[in-house]
Amino acid sequence: MLIFSGLTSNASVTIHTSPTYTANKPTGLTDGTVYVIYSSHIKPTATDVGALPITGGNLNGGLTATGEIISKSGNGLRIAYGNYGFFIRNDGSNTYFMLTDSGNSLGTYNRLRPLIINNANGAVTIGNGLDVTGGINGSLNGNASTATKLQTARKISGVSFDGSADITLTAENVSAFALRATGTYADTSGAVPWNAESGAYNVTRSGDSYIVANFYTGVGSCRTLQIRAHHKNGGLYYRSSRDGYGFEEGWAQIYTKKDSIPGVNTTGNQNTTGNAATATKLQTARTIGGVSFDGSANINLPGVNTTGNQNTTGNAATATKLQTARNINGVPFDGTKDITLTPKDLDAYSKSEVQSALAGKQPLDNTLTNLSGKDVAGLLAYLQLGEAAKRDVGTGNNQLPDMSAFGMSRNGQTAWDILPNGMIRQVGTVTLTPVGNFNAQVLGGVTYYTHYYRVNFPRQFPNAQIATLATLASYSFSTQSSMAGKSLATHRDTDSGTDVSRTRFTVSYTTPNLGEIPTLHFEAIGY
Repeated sequence: MLIFSGLTSNASVTIHTSPTYTANKPTGLTDGTVYVIYSSHIKPTATDVGALPITGGNLNGGLTATGEIISKSGNGLRIAYGNYGFFIRNDGSNTYFMLTDSGNSLGTYNRLRPLIINNANGAVTIGNGLDVTGGINGSLNGNASTATKLQTARKISGVSFDGSADITLTAENVSAFALRATGTYADTSGAVPWNAESGAYNVTRSGDSYIVANFYTGVGSCRTLQIRAHHKNGGLYYRSSRDGYGFEEGWAQIYTKKDSIPGVNTTGNQNTTGNAATATKLQTARTIGGVSFDGSANINLPGVNTTGNQNTTGNAATATKLQTARNINGVPFDGTKDITLTPKDLDAYSKSEVQSALAGKQPLDNTLTNLSGKDVAGLLAYLQLGEAAKRDVGTGNNQLPDMSAFGMSRNGQTAWDILPNGMIRQVGTVTLTPVGNFNAQVLGGVTYYTHYYRVNFPRQFPNAQIATLATLASYSFSTQSSMAGKSLATHRDTDSGTDVSRTRFTVSYTTPNLGEIPTLHFEAIGY
């Protein structure tokens, strides 16, 4: 018998006239029990087959997966046990281990972030402390809140410190004065050395001791200052050092109003030098115009502020009258009035006497031609003067040379002259320094080296260099044999844009001696 139930469309049944079947029923079937046959049209529910629905539910047992379990939820996995919930959250940028508040294991996460993983670089951040009992291998970055020892010991004011033990710094370590004695020295050993550390030192001697304050800088001209004091205000002294030589002078006392200084704050004489700004009386009285003066009272000088004569010497800057009148060419003069001197007083002729003596003689405005009665040519012939008498003085054509226009210069090694004809001659002796080398050449089995040199003239030719001659200089007759195989040639060196240089010439020198430095004489002509 076939029973159809819950069909949503027509069902077809095929009946075979000669069916083939088995007489055995499937295992597990119970007679009288209705069994439902499912198809694509009649699908079972999760409850029908004892499974979890895809919409979710409770799994009361464990779950083991041999494949990957994927969650596309931001809060992908939660463990709810006891009072707290723990879950893993991924917000796209970071992955978090999250916690819930107590008593809300299935609720939202709280503010704690025990562990954060940066999704981009994998960096891990521990947000709420980390307790490690088994040790950590590898390098750690950042600062530990506490440490037993520094990996690298450091120095504190020169004292090594790694944190494993306490250290003690002295005043010397921090360049300071100690609150107690820096050290102790004996007076017999010279007391505190000049290069001792700055501080207050106790210096012992027979019967007592004294204190020395030492100020040591180690730099400059005065590197050390020491101040020494004795007990019960028994004296104050100082000394200072120079450069690195130490103390070159002994202790010098510093005087105070407590000290007795003869002639200053006690009776006695004080040997002082120099001038006092003011004084009541001169130690030695002096005379002014014969009157004794010691500065204790005013004095009167006869002929100055009392009746009498004052004997003075020297010259007054000005005077109304000469004490003794003097004669000027026989005329008395005492300075009280002007005087007039006549030609007779001067043993001379007067103007009228001169004019009278010259009366009838040659007038001063007549010329030599009028006096001689000859023309210019006749007068020149009479005076036997040649053509030179007709020429003007100057530097032009047909003029007599003005020698002041022809300069010259001499400095020991070079010289030049400007000749009356306008030519300039320059001479000199120079030791050459090579400008460059030509290729060496072998002649007759001997290697000759040619160098060229540029030599500057003492002065520039204004217009042109005509010719320059040069010859090798030999220091003495006995060394002339060393000139063998050597030659010298000159060339009027060219300047840029001109044919011949006006400032220098070139010398080529050939010698069998490599590296030889020649000396030459030269003479150049130009204008």
